[in-house]
Amino acid sequence: MKIKSIGEFGLIERIKRSVTLGDRSVVIGIGDDAAVVEDRPGFYRLITSDAFVEGVHFGNEFATPGRSGGRQWQPT
Repeated sequence: MKIKSIGEFGLIERIKRSVTLGDRSVVIGIGDDAAVVEDRPGFYRLITSDAFVEGVHFGNEFATPGRSGGRQWQPT
């Protein structure tokens, strides 16, 4: 199976079904953009990651590797 055949959200659903979340500090778990974890009462941490794939999210035909890499660090 390829991710392309089920899509990003299909992949997320498959991961959700295979993972047991029992930690009470997880306020909002796996999803599209981020998870919210309570570090201590009243203090929350947002955790996120993303992938930038050449040919999907950017192309190097018109940019140097430095410019393409710099784009990944810019908030969206």
